[in-house]
Amino acid sequence: MLKDLVVQKKPRESSGSRSANRFDFQKDWAILKLFELHQYKDDYLLVLDYHDDVMVLDSEYSPQTAAFYQLKTKDNGIWKLNEIINSKKGKKGPLPSIIGKLYGCKLTFPNHTLSLTLVSNACFEISLQSHAGNSTDKKSICFTDIEQKDLGKIITAIKTEHALKDEPDFVEITFLEVTDLNIKDRETYMKGKLHEFLESMNPKNGKFRLSLIYNAIFGEVKRKNDYEWSVSNFDEVKKYKGISRSQFQDMLSHFDIDNEFEQTWEEISKRLNVERVDFKTILKLKNAWKELEVVLMDAVNEYFQSQQLVIKEILNEKEQQPFSFLYQELVKSVYVEYMQREPKSILDEHMIKATILMEYCRI
Repeated sequence: MLKDLVVQKKPRESSGSRSANRFDFQKDWAILKLFELHQYKDDYLLVLDYHDDVMVLDSEYSPQTAAFYQLKTKDNGIWKLNEIINSKKGKKGPLPSIIGKLYGCKLTFPNHTLSLTLVSNACFEISLQSHAGNSTDKKSICFTDIEQKDLGKIITAIKTEHALKDEPDFVEITFLEVTDLNIKDRETYMKGKLHEFLESMNPKNGKFRLSLIYNAIFGEVKRKNDYEWSVSNFDEVKKYKGISRSQFQDMLSHFDIDNEFEQTWEEISKRLNVERVDFKTILKLKNAWKELEVVLMDAVNEYFQSQQLVIKEILNEKEQQPFSFLYQELVKSVYVEYMQREPKSILDEHMIKATILMEYCRI
């Protein structure tokens, strides 16, 4: 089964997860791929920096196919054929060529490889067949369109690098792809794409907290991409290196796509003003409320989630108790009870009180 092979066939040693300066370009491209998959696929598992830069399985439970993507960037210029097929010298011998490393995925998963794609911000200069046009004008090139002489060079390079006796079977499933993602202006481009994606999820709302949501998604992708410890089974691949449809949907559910969080604060602040809570306290609660929105987007903040549960329990216990004042009676009494149960809490006082208000509004 493919999910067993994903774990059993260990990937080559990669400096990617162990390098502090891995290009953020790769992570942003993976986010764009997530947007695409989530809009058009009922099931998927995107795996980061494992077997290749990005691997997309067709299912998070019983995958049958895998698509592999290798990301390469250029500050300027275009890709020449020799750059793709030639190996560089390493300390312990020749390093895999770009195309050789990509084809290695097909060798590892001969019966499950759906596609092999080299993705870059730069164009590719390669001879195409007469009907296919100019390679530097194209966003996507299938190897079936490459002119026979250059294709022969690629095949020879792969056969030599992998010591193959037979002709490699890869031409119809291998692609060169040029992305519009810009190295020097990634964040602006990504926020535009994020806005488009969120609008497709919720077309009624045109106002989104783009910076907060982008940072949350990028942080999760970075966490999975940079995870460097070994994994021993497919569930660990999903947990530590992958993002599935269900996981990404769970992330999206934490985002205030409908601006309900902001609207809830407006209602709370009106109530606090009616109750004549002093201005400084309201301001501190407002700042904590903004911070709380960020914290809620962090799906792996286990400490906060545990404290959230304590506050929920206290509120449930007090649900039947009448109160006249939201802040002076309910919030303060729940805060006192919380501190008795969690005397070593590391949460700020106003963060605790903002969480109490949030959970009360959710009851």
